Amino acid sequence: MALQQASLDSAARSMVEGPALQFLSAAEPVLRNQVPAEKRAAVAKQLESEARKYADELNPVVRKRAQELAQSQMLPAVEEKYTEDDLRQLLAFYESPVYKKMQQIQSPIEQTLGRKLVADVQPTVEAKVKTLHATMAKILSAAPTPTPPGGASGPAGNGLQPQGAMKLGGPSATKP
Repeated sequence: MALQQASLDSAARSMVEGPALQFLSAAEPVLRNQVPAEKRAAVAKQLESEARKYADELNPVVRKRAQELAQSQMLPAVEEKYTEDDLRQLLAFYESPVYKKMQQIQSPIEQTLGRKLVADVQPTVEAKVKTLHATMAKILSAAPTPTPPGGASGPAGNGLQPQGAMKLGGPSATKP
């Protein structure tokens, strides 16, 4: 199980941080085009702070759930497929035939864990993503919009739209 910890942590981190990075990326043109130059650094810092708070709050939740699922789903599957002697050989001899056996069956177990993790935490992550989006949009809306040359006003809205789909469960969610 300890051998899989880095993979679990990476999947959890990607699931949480991906949406925040998308929002920050989407905010860049808004900052450039709608926030006065003298306020851009402060607004950018505020957006980054909100994204950091979101990730700091949600990363432990998703990481903990990944560990719980690994214990409840992965460990029994491993125990079912390997004998105690097999496990000793795995720890001692990564080049052994048992190691090759593990390589063949490990991926489907991890994929199952990833699917279960996404199903379990998706509502929580999506709710937090919506809150983060609303907070960032509010920050950007509060920033004065510069008047474009010629005095025409810009498009309505804050322009904060993430690039690409915000769905969980893509390839990086199950296999970093």
